[in-house]
Amino acid sequence: MASSHSETQLRHEAFVYDGDDEFVAGIAPHLRQGLEEGEATIAVLTRINWAAMREALGSDAGEVMHVDCDAQYLRPARTLAAYDALIRQTVAERGTSVRVVAEMPPSQTPAEGAEWLAYEAILNRALAHLPASVVCLYDSRVVSGSVVDAVWRTHPWGFSDAGAPNARYEDPEHAAAVLAPAARAVPVLEPIGIAGDIFSFRERLATAMIAWGIPQTSVMNMLVAATEIVDNARQHGGGATGARAGIVDGRFVCEISDRGRGLADPMAGYYPPASDRSLGTGLWVARQLLFRVDVLPGVPGTTVRLWL
Repeated sequence: MASSHSETQLRHEAFVYDGDDEFVAGIAPHLRQGLEEGEATIAVLTRINWAAMREALGSDAGEVMHVDCDAQYLRPARTLAAYDALIRQTVAERGTSVRVVAEMPPSQTPAEGAEWLAYEAILNRALAHLPASVVCLYDSRVVSGSVVDAVWRTHPWGFSDAGAPNARYEDPEHAAAVLAPAARAVPVLEPIGIAGDIFSFRERLATAMIAWGIPQTSVMNMLVAATEIVDNARQHGGGATGARAGIVDGRFVCEISDRGRGLADPMAGYYPPASDRSLGTGLWVARQLLFRVDVLPGVPGTTVRLWL
């Protein structure tokens, strides 16, 4: 499903390279051009690649903000929020557009890799309101051919294509839905009563977490996230119909179900509240606080699975 390149302030490019020399030869002039044009420039790189880039830039390196990619790329929702905040703050302080070059640490599992590929599709919508260019770096010596294929499906432009749109780019909603890892079934969870007011539910959920030995800070994160989802169910899903909780793969999990029609947008909850597409603020809050949030369609209704 090809996508048209709609109007957006964001320019999202992919640079697939096959050696250190090609990486430096492509990115150093790109950053230097940004400095010459008065843009704020940010390099989200590993320490090794930043050392090579710093050497290539020479005295100009001091004008480029370096962000350690291992600290930036923790979870997709947190990374989108971090980029949104960083770029908005930089624009406010400098009054210029922002030029970013970024690489991600290698994924440890296929599911994790799928999440980050879906993130690349989501970024096109979540950060569309920002005056920035982002060049995503992929070393073909490290990533597989299937990853490279997904990269071209999720980036509207190729870095080395002289500004021509990428013909293989797909509609972000479609790409995100296809690339995101499918939620798997989990063992039976214990029911937690959903009847009564939200305070009673929170108390029952907190009691269950304490019984499972969950630390206090994590208990509060889950309570806030679960409250947002229950409130979403009340507003949009006809009210919550059930909740279950338990330990899965060493993590505390809480599922909340409703009788609504579900969420048609696979990107729901990824748009930062400051954007003009910030519906699903409750999901956004939950995604910031938790390890993962799965939205599972049902017949009827929807189940939101919260992973602590």
